[in-house]
Amino acid sequence: MKTRNLLGMLLLFLCTAALGGCGNDETEERKITGHKEYVLTVASEKRLGMAPSGGSFLTQVYAVRKKSSAQWEALAAIAGFDYEPGYEYEIRVSETSYLDYRMGDPAWTEHELLEVISKEEKSSLGVPLNFIPAWYYEQSCVCLNAEFRHAVDADREEEIADDLESGAALSPEGLRRYIAPGFEHWFLLDAEKNVAAQGVLRSERKEYGEFPETCRRLLPPEGEVLEYMQWDFLRDAGAEGDAERYDVLVGRRAGVRSPARESVRLWLYKDLTAYYRGKYPEAGVRAVVICHKADI
Repeated sequence: MKTRNLLGMLLLFLCTAALGGCGNDETEERKITGHKEYVLTVASEKRLGMAPSGGSFLTQVYAVRKKSSAQWEALAAIAGFDYEPGYEYEIRVSETSYLDYRMGDPAWTEHELLEVISKEEKSSLGVPLNFIPAWYYEQSCVCLNAEFRHAVDADREEEIADDLESGAALSPEGLRRYIAPGFEHWFLLDAEKNVAAQGVLRSERKEYGEFPETCRRLLPPEGEVLEYMQWDFLRDAGAEGDAERYDVLVGRRAGVRSPARESVRLWLYKDLTAYYRGKYPEAGVRAVVICHKADI
């Protein structure tokens, strides 16, 4: 009897120790790997850039500069900071780095406001126009100006075609339109890779029978159509009427039957008939259509 009691107590002790050890391990899995405090200058305007925490996506970020540096950097969030555009701030913040292998992204850093040292109404100087790294738009985004074709039905077709090939109606001033991953945001880059305009992408599913007959006749898609949509490119701080609209076909490339992600193609159509009738009133314009192609 005493032996059974002793074994029971021993087992209870071992289980308690094991549970206690697990609890300690659980606590130790999340730990602080670094902490420091310093002063930052925060620019009077936010910029479009990357938010490294929670996945790589575009958002409005703070432009900040450390006291010992002349270079502006991007910072996604400052806890407790009540920011007001149009003012340049000098603030003291804490920077705490964490490590937790249970998380999808095990290492991350958080910034928290400790003190607002000064707040001055002014335009900050030397702030980059954006904080978008080159790899983002080169590897992750869809560029609509990368490949396009056009069709013209007019008395003076060559004149219209020459204008289209010059890119005047497609990419004014050398701007290239990019769609960010997730197909919720878009931006225009100039030749120096600066953001000239940006906004959100609003999409609406439609029936394929609603696809414009002019586009279907002049530039039929080169593949199997899976879905028809309408996309509106809305500019930030712009009026609803300023949206640029495209008819979008989603499908597979010709000869590709695999449903794999790499096989999906977008055809973005735009009817420029009204534009060219106004630009070349004597050219006898009946229909002008362009189509951007992009593989996802």
